[in-house]
Amino acid sequence: MNKKLLLFTLVALTSITLLKAQAVKWGIRGGVNVSTYSLENKHFEYTTYYPTERHSVDIKSAVGTGFHLGGFEEYQFYENFFLDAGLMFSTQTSKIKESGKHNDSFKIRMSEISLPLWLKYDINNFRPKLGISLDYSYYHIRDVPFYLNRSAESIFGASLGIGCEYHFLMGLFVDANFKYGLTSLESTKSYYEGGARFLGLNKRIIQLGIGYKF
Repeated sequence: MNKKLLLFTLVALTSITLLKAQAVKWGIRGGVNVSTYSLENKHFEYTTYYPTERHSVDIKSAVGTGFHLGGFEEYQFYENFFLDAGLMFSTQTSKIKESGKHNDSFKIRMSEISLPLWLKYDINNFRPKLGISLDYSYYHIRDVPFYLNRSAESIFGASLGIGCEYHFLMGLFVDANFKYGLTSLESTKSYYEGGARFLGLNKRIIQLGIGYKF
């Protein structure tokens, strides 16, 4: 019953928004990603057997880059309020650095398909915005280290976003967004020899882009 009520409410709110829409525009946007990860686990201990040695390593996430590209539909309702719904593809590569005996590093590459929804308010062509995104994410660890038990995983999740846009004449605009993942990229947590064998990844992405509305 609660699920049906929630679905009805969402459909009703969407219908009201569309009925009150004063202007509808389509557009495309794209740009660069600057990304890093928050890590639940930053210290690992493990044993190698040939030869048998006990090791300890600390890790941290470095800044990486990527790109995003997609389309959107923008609805204007009331005077200065806009609702922006889209479909985006993005990719980013970040490096995880180790400090310890080996002082090595490995790369995490992530691809993502997102359905972002933004609420925007116009102040003389400057539009601050808040949003939420439903994401399908796939990541792959290149040269996975010995102390982790997985090299790749895909997962559905959600992210929160905050950002701003500035609109020029003829439909051109620039934007800057910050996206924080609400869902861990690892669906399962495993332990071995009393220690964690997963990173506990959460994405943090800054997006800088340009777009055009038709």
